[in-house]
Amino acid sequence: MALASDCAHTAGRPSRARTAALSWFFGWSVADLDQSDDAKLGGVQDQLFKWVETLETQGTVAFCAKVWSDSGVAARVLATGDGTVTTPTSTTSQDCCR
Repeated sequence: MALASDCAHTAGRPSRARTAALSWFFGWSVADLDQSDDAKLGGVQDQLFKWVETLETQGTVAFCAKVWSDSGVAARVLATGDGTVTTPTSTTSQDCCR
């Protein structure tokens, strides 16, 4: 839960939102990120806050279900053919929350 707490305090940072946007969970390309405006990036920040709130208030199972449901990550990864996705940055949970 310490990681979730750290994420809650950093989810609003634009650098965190950019990193998350490039992850499997949002599926943005570098071009998408480059062309995004404050409102679109704000949408990523809002989603991160919602996920952290779910984790803190409802626990891990609800958090995982919410992320999978909201993000469409399973469909995105499976649509790649071999099930792998290459991202331009490291997107582990710890990297995303630094």
